[in-house]
Amino acid sequence: MTRDKGNLIIPTVADVQAFSHSIGVSGITITPGYEKWWNVLHEIGHFAVKPDGYIALWRQHGGLGVPQMNWFNSNGVVKPDDPTPDEWGARAWCLLALEFNGWVSPLDCGKWPASNDWEGRSRNNPYLWMRNQVTSPRHPFYKNGFEQLEAVGIDFSRGILRPTQELVTVGWQPVLGWHSRQSA
Repeated sequence: MTRDKGNLIIPTVADVQAFSHSIGVSGITITPGYEKWWNVLHEIGHFAVKPDGYIALWRQHGGLGVPQMNWFNSNGVVKPDDPTPDEWGARAWCLLALEFNGWVSPLDCGKWPASNDWEGRSRNNPYLWMRNQVTSPRHPFYKNGFEQLEAVGIDFSRGILRPTQELVTVGWQPVLGWHSRQSA
């Protein structure tokens, strides 16, 4: 780790992975081209916002990439509403993780590439790291990413960095039910 202005830390990939393991998130694949610490943190965020049962169910159905309820689309079954945080919840989680760890924003670390991808599908998307870019266009229950985190029980101010609600299905529709999670 190196220090940046304002005493914020520029983490390494190893620092980000150690943080991930400390909160119980493991098995994240670093894909080629996404080896920078901020890319790794963002991918971890997709897993950190999902309940453990959700991830297990997703993996059971052959999940690849980031966890999402996309396996229900096969065989003519209607995809249910996913109550867990989406891309914008993962973005909000990452912003809070930066603050929690005293890490600098990737946009301010002096290592951010000059070639930004403003379209949003590449590893150099600055929107991922902007606090005003956490509004989901599709989440069925909460549009704001920070509200998505609150809905599953994530509360960084209390040291709760993972969901305190577990996934339960009622027929094909997943819902969230409470379980206890220790703070970090």
